[in-house]
Amino acid sequence: MSLCYPLLAIEGSSTHLSIALFREPGSHVSLEWPADGLSHSQKILVLIDRFLREQKIKLSDIKSFAAPLGPGSFTSLRIVLATLMGLADTLSLPIYTCSSLEALALVSGEGYQAPFLKAGRGQVYCAAYAVKGHNVAILIPESVLMPADFITGVQHLNESVSFCGPDPSLLENISVKLLSPLAWAVGVLASQKQVLLDPHKLQINYLKAPDIG
Repeated sequence: MSLCYPLLAIEGSSTHLSIALFREPGSHVSLEWPADGLSHSQKILVLIDRFLREQKIKLSDIKSFAAPLGPGSFTSLRIVLATLMGLADTLSLPIYTCSSLEALALVSGEGYQAPFLKAGRGQVYCAAYAVKGHNVAILIPESVLMPADFITGVQHLNESVSFCGPDPSLLENISVKLLSPLAWAVGVLASQKQVLLDPHKLQINYLKAPDIG
């Protein structure tokens, strides 16, 4: 099944929630809801409704959905995917996926990018990419590392790599671009890769077992 438009993309792998509408390839509008203490479950449907009203488009007009498959917050990823799976099932529409770290690298811009997200237990979800335009090539595969190990691995790779993420405090004494993965990047990557989510074989990319307690 090839991806059809309009495409609605949602990103919520961290505390930041965003949504983007692609009426056609390469053209999008978006809306962001930064971290404010509310959970994604409290605001995701509100965000979708507000956004669609602003764009004067009905949910029934949407032809495809896109969302990251992880890594990221256990709860946030489940909320986003469960919401989209419910909508997709009702409307009989496909969901396309991508990596939240790859989306974060794309948001960071061209060059060597080292995105990271909080993983708990003092660790970070992390990777490194070379970004040129909307093309993202893997330099260091996704993994879960202690921040010091991530920093060392990236610095051995290339001195010009830029670290980027929504929580700079996770990397001590390192300059970090304060960024979150965004829905427009998810839509771009989903359109390029067209990796279709199978709801019957859903396996969120947590890269590790969930924390207990």
